[in-house]
Amino acid sequence: LLTLSGGTINVSGRLDRPSFVAVTKINISGGTLNLNTVGSTSTTNSPFMVDVTGSSFNMSGGTIVIKNEGGTGAQDLGYNNTGCLADYSVTGGTLQIGNASASAGQNMRILTNIPVGNLVVETTNSPTATLVTNPLTVLSAVNIKANGTFNANNLNVTVGGNWINDGTFLPVTNTVTFNGTGTLTGASVSTLNSAFHNVIITGTL
Repeated sequence: LLTLSGGTINVSGRLDRPSFVAVTKINISGGTLNLNTVGSTSTTNSPFMVDVTGSSFNMSGGTIVIKNEGGTGAQDLGYNNTGCLADYSVTGGTLQIGNASASAGQNMRILTNIPVGNLVVETTNSPTATLVTNPLTVLSAVNIKANGTFNANNLNVTVGGNWINDGTFLPVTNTVTFNGTGTLTGASVSTLNSAFHNVIITGTL
């Protein structure tokens, strides 16, 4: 059980289950969780690894930072939250890919079947956030900062708030659905045609 309501937790390796069958229970309402501050050589396990069915995840605030500090670029490590589909509540908070101390040029994968509150792709050291096999739902804002890249990898993205793009968005053939109230801003956003492959607007944009 991990409960975080404030402050900062630095995890040198990864946040993972103690065994192949053990469930994980996570509650985050505030604070910052920094994952893999030293680095990992694993090619299969992510810094955030909640993949056993029956796990639970609740997030209303705070930030999960995937930094892969010390990574060599070969691991493509990232965020795996696939074990909580039957027991989760996400109403806020942020998934942040990269930070000032992350290794340069890291490609950090996102594999989740539940929403994230906000998605931020940071600027320093040019990180890339790549969807793996699942589409992504972002309840509020997507913020791709300068030098950051968000690779949708042909997978659909649903956004409930603002889309801020000062970096690079690679939709390939995906569809971005805006189902809330938001705006398009950023140096890399000029029109819907130039910024996206396919767009559906069911909210207000």
